[in-house]
Formats: sequence, C-alpha cells, structure tokens
Amino acid sequence: MASDAGNVLPLAATPTKPHRRARPLPYLGIVVALAVFTVLATFVELVGKPCFTSDARLSEAVQAAPWPPGFQSFMRVVSWAGDNVFLAGVVVAGAAILLFGVGARREAVVVLLAVMVEQTVKVAIKEIIARPRPTPDLGVNVFIHAKEVYSFPSGHTVHYVVFFGFLWYLTLRLVGARRLRWPLLALLGVLIALVGLSRVYLGAHWPSDILGGYLLGGAILTATVCFYRWWRRREQEAHEGLQGNKAGQPRLDGTAPEFNRAGCAGSVAAIIANGPGPPA
Repeated sequence: MASDAGNVLPLAATPTKPHRRARPLPYLGIVVALAVFTVLATFVELVGKPCFTSDARLSEAVQAAPWPPGFQSFMRVVSWAGDNVFLAGVVVAGAAILLFGVGARREAVVVLLAVMVEQTVKVAIKEIIARPRPTPDLGVNVFIHAKEVYSFPSGHTVHYVVFFGFLWYLTLRLVGARRLRWPLLALLGVLIALVGLSRVYLGAHWPSDILGGYLLGGAILTATVCFYRWWRRREQEAHEGLQGNKAGQPRLDGTAPEFNRAGCAGSVAAIIANGPGPPA
C-alpha cells in the first residue's frame, strides 16, 4: 500500500507477489490452541472452582514480589484500555477511524469484525463456565473491581491479544517509516505481554484465567490474520483479472477476453472491399 501525501501514517509499499496456496501451519496452530483451551476449560469447570491450588500460590507470589514503587499504578495503566465497555469501545473506534483516514478501509473493517467476534465468544464462555473471581477470603488482595462477574477466561487478555495483536501485525506489514514502526511494535507488544501480569497482580483474575485468555485470543488472532490475508488476496486477484481483461489477456478463469468489436468490424469491411488478398 503506497503512501499518499495526505496520509497520517507513512505506509510501506506492498508489491504484488505470485499467489500461493495458504500454508497449513496457521490453521494447525488454531486447532492446537483451541484444543488446549478446551482441555483447560474442562478442568476449570470440573475441579477449578473457585481456583486451582496452583492459582492461589501463583497469585500470592505475584502480589508478594518486591515490585518497585508505583508498580500498582503502572499495572492499572496497562489494563486501562479494557477496563470497561466504554473505554474499550473508544480505543477500538479510534483505531478504526485512523485506519479509515489513511486509506486502510479493509483493515479497519477487519479490526471491527475481530473485536465483535472475540467479545461475543468471550462473554459466552464466561457465562458457561461461570467461575467466580478472586476474593480476599481466598488470600488475594483485590486492588480493582472488574465489571464482569465471571473470571474464565480473562477478557482483558483475549481482547488485548486479538485487538492489539492485529494492530501489531498491521504495523509490521504496512508502516514503512522505521522511526514510527518500531516504537509502535514495542508499545503494542508490551501491552500484550504485560496485560496478563497486570490482571493477576491487581487481583482481577487467576493465572489459569490468563492462560485461557492467551490461548483463546491467540486462536482468534490467527484466524483474523488468515481471513485478512484471504480477503486481500481475493481483491488482488480480482484487480489483476480486470487489468488482464483491459490488456486483452486471458482471464483468470481461463476464458478468452471480449473481442474488440470496432477493430473486428473494420477488418471485415476491408476484406469485403479489397478481397482476401494473396494466399500466404
């Protein structure tokens, strides 16, 4: 995608490459992540309420670690973009508007679709599993009171992996200026990496909630990238087919291009007037 003078972001050029068949590795990754998530969710449902013994121990260790002054405030900042529906909606809408503004309309649509899917799936699973959140009587210091009642999987983690993860992918592929690309990649990567720690430290989730969030979010993110690449490839093929038809080249489906009716009529008229000419 070439950058325009009026664009807010300098976008990297994306040259057309020969189309290849989709590799099976991403799809295998989706299947594996969903399989492990299903096993974890089953254990949570059967023996993990209110928590596993390891959950309580890890949560206590995380909160008791000698963190530097101001660490709690830093963890709150990390979690801020998903603290409630309004804030999350503002951040997502802002990202979509920015993408539309720089001409990345396809990318903006995929961002919105991915967020709607992950929110729907996450809420449905939370209601099915119905795992209670950490409480002080279970040995956890609760520094923040989450809006949602249930705990598994971590909604923050699912949302950050899908939303910020897809923005990370778009930044890597489309942002051309290194001075902008690498800071953005670092910021988005830090948010994804630290959101799990922040939710455990703040007492909003058990560690197994975080693991489930990364697994489910990773599967949805991979599916989102696969869908985006498929959509982009289809548009490129349609564009190349249109250009080929204009140039008189065969179509992608193997059929011949339309005749140039004016040129054909002129040739027939010349043959009628002058005769077919000498044999070759």
